[in-house]
Amino acid sequence: MSIGDILFNDYNLLANISSNIIKEKKINYTNSTGITELKKTILSIYDYQQNYNENNVIICNGAKHCLFNCLFSILEENDEVIIPIPYWPSYVDLTLLMKSKPIFVKNNSFIVKAEEIEKKITKKTKALIINNPNNPSGMIVDEKELEKIIDLAIKYNFYLICDEVYMDIYFSKRTKSILELKKSMLIKDKLIIINSVSKRFGLSGLRLGYMILPSSLVEVVKALQSNMTSNPNTIAQYTVDIILKEHQNINTILRKRLKSRKDYIIEKLKKLSSIRIKNYSEFGIYLLIETKEDSKIIFDKLLKEEGVAVMPGEVFGLEKYIRVSFSGKDEEFIEGVDRIVKFFNKKIDK
Repeated sequence: MSIGDILFNDYNLLANISSNIIKEKKINYTNSTGITELKKTILSIYDYQQNYNENNVIICNGAKHCLFNCLFSILEENDEVIIPIPYWPSYVDLTLLMKSKPIFVKNNSFIVKAEEIEKKITKKTKALIINNPNNPSGMIVDEKELEKIIDLAIKYNFYLICDEVYMDIYFSKRTKSILELKKSMLIKDKLIIINSVSKRFGLSGLRLGYMILPSSLVEVVKALQSNMTSNPNTIAQYTVDIILKEHQNINTILRKRLKSRKDYIIEKLKKLSSIRIKNYSEFGIYLLIETKEDSKIIFDKLLKEEGVAVMPGEVFGLEKYIRVSFSGKDEEFIEGVDRIVKFFNKKIDK
C-alpha cells in the first residue's frame, strides 16, 4: 500500500488496441516530441487549443520525464525552486540534480497560500512547482489562490510549473486546470503544465506523459529529448490517442472503484484513537495519516510486524505522518487495511 499504481480495468480492450496498432505497422520512430494526432487530441480534450497549438505540446516517457526535461531546460546552478510541503519527492531530487536549491514552504493545513510563497521569493527564484491536486495530501489550490500565485509569477518573473497528474482522480467535482483560468494567459511565456495517463486511466506501465509549455522552451526540450530517448514509445502514443478519443468512460469506472476503496479504508481507520486521518479529500488515491511516532519508525514496525508497506511522511517533507495508498489489487487492499487496523490496535493495547 505504498505506491500509487491504479490498476487498468479492461486488459482485453488494451490488448486489442495495441495489437491493431502493431498490425497497422505503427512501430517505428515518431517525431521526437510525439505524434501530432495525440497532441491535437490532448489540446481538444482539455480545450487548450484556443491558446496553444500542437507545437506547445511535448509527449514524454511519463510525468517524471516531463519534469526532468523542463527543469533541465530552465535551471542553472544555484537557482532556487520554491516547493510547497508536502511534495512529490522527485521535485526535490531533480532540483538538486540540476545543482539548484529547493526552497520549502509549509503550513499546517497543507494548503498552498500565495502570501506564504511570496515570503520565500528572492532574486535567485527561478521556478515554483505546484502539485494540484497534491500528492500525498489530496489538497487543492482553489481558483482565487491560483490567480494570486499567477500575480506573483508576473511580479517576480519566475516559471510556474503545475503538475496536474491527479486532476482527473476526483470523487465529487473536478478541480480546474490552471489553463482554464483566463489570467493564466498573462504568464503564457512562463507557464508549464505537466500531466500523464498513469493515474487518469491506470496506465502507469505505458510511461506516457505530456507537458504544455511556452514556445520559447520548445526547441530546447526537443533537442534534449531527441538525444535522450529519440521519441516517446510509439505504440503507447497511438494507444493513448485512441483511449483519449474513444474510451473516456475508463476514468469514470476507475473513480467509482477508488471511491468505494476510499470510503472503506476511512470507515475502518477513523475508529482508531492512536492515529488521525489528515485528509478526507475528494482527490487522489492516498490517505495521509498523522501518527504519534516518527514516520520512519512506524514504517519499519508496520513492515516488520504486519508485512504492510506504506510511505513514511519524511519522503514528502513531513514528520509523524504516513501515506497509505488505496489503489492496487482488491484482495491485497482489504488484507492490507485489516493488518493496519491490527497494528494500531496493538499499539493501543500496549
